[in-house]
Amino acid sequence: MGHLITPDFEELFEEYPPYSQRNLEDPLVIAKLFDQFSPATWFLLEYNKQFKIALAYVVGIYQDEPGSVSIKELEIGEPKIKQDLYFTKKPLSEALKIYREEQKIA
Repeated sequence: MGHLITPDFEELFEEYPPYSQRNLEDPLVIAKLFDQFSPATWFLLEYNKQFKIALAYVVGIYQDEPGSVSIKELEIGEPKIKQDLYFTKKPLSEALKIYREEQKIA
């Protein structure tokens, strides 16, 4: 396992397997990953433990958009992508509001 995929990380998603939140209007963000050198942030909604792929809402890269992200690929190279260990589960709308407020301050 790498620096992102840990037993604690995978345990966060036990109740949020693939397709568990795809049709929800305001899904719950389970974990937040961020690039410590840019505004890129991944709000993780679901996680496929077998393939190490998460459904995420990505902000700070070209345009904000939902999509799948390989957590294994985020672990490649220098560990510049970090998990926000202080993040608590919250609706996506709330997580995005906080993110945008933080970006105004920076």
